[in-house]
Amino acid sequence: MPELPEVEWYTRRLVQLVQGRTIVHVHLPDPEIVSGGRVSDLVGALRGKKILNIRRHGKAVVLHLGESCLLIHLRTSGKFVTEDPRLTEPKFLRIALMTDGESHLSLCDPRRLSRVHWIQSPDAATHPFIASLGPDPTSTEFSGHVLMSRCGRGRRIKEVLMDQKVLAGIGNIQAAEALYLARVDPRRRVGELASEDFQKILDAIRRSIAETLELEHGSTITYVQEDPGQSKFRVYGRAGKPCLECGSLLQTYKIAGRSTVSCPRCQS
Repeated sequence: MPELPEVEWYTRRLVQLVQGRTIVHVHLPDPEIVSGGRVSDLVGALRGKKILNIRRHGKAVVLHLGESCLLIHLRTSGKFVTEDPRLTEPKFLRIALMTDGESHLSLCDPRRLSRVHWIQSPDAATHPFIASLGPDPTSTEFSGHVLMSRCGRGRRIKEVLMDQKVLAGIGNIQAAEALYLARVDPRRRVGELASEDFQKILDAIRRSIAETLELEHGSTITYVQEDPGQSKFRVYGRAGKPCLECGSLLQTYKIAGRSTVSCPRCQS
């Protein structure tokens, strides 16, 4: 499942490869993933449009096309492919935007959960999906004080961090890693935390995102679920193994239905 670092990696790569290019052809083998207008209208409207810029908010990628936008949500299993699908069509292709350059944009998803929203407006922020999301944790305007103000008091801190209405883009992996770096027990209630804890948590989120991005190299990306034996994290996927800091055995339990791993000593 892609989280914010994976979607950020995709966004940076798409900026390098297709931003500034013109869409010359649209192939849509799975029209059911598209919303926002008739498919026939979408195909015609996209042809000839220049991809002016590409932005990310949380786990959503937005292609700005002038008077309209494409909002792409990868959800749990979507991936972008930039090779020419006319040469070798990738598996599980849902939509392909061929450009006037050497790179293209194809969305592949074996589970068909990804969604493409055609926004017939130059401002993607008006779309209900984007409007429903909380702030992006990488935004320079976001602070620990703002995070504290959005968290409420009664829920466990890890559950809150994974709430996309509170904070956009943070999933199970980044929440677990950030709370370990911040030395905060994931089971603690928000109301039990000191005000300075929220800035520590936000700093830890940004550090975890940056470190995850540094681990990604090459032209493709592998989700954790696709290669569970290659854990590159401090706590996620390491239940029952020694803590890398103190040597205590990492414990696991459920929070909001999601498996959570933490150190009983470092996060006590």
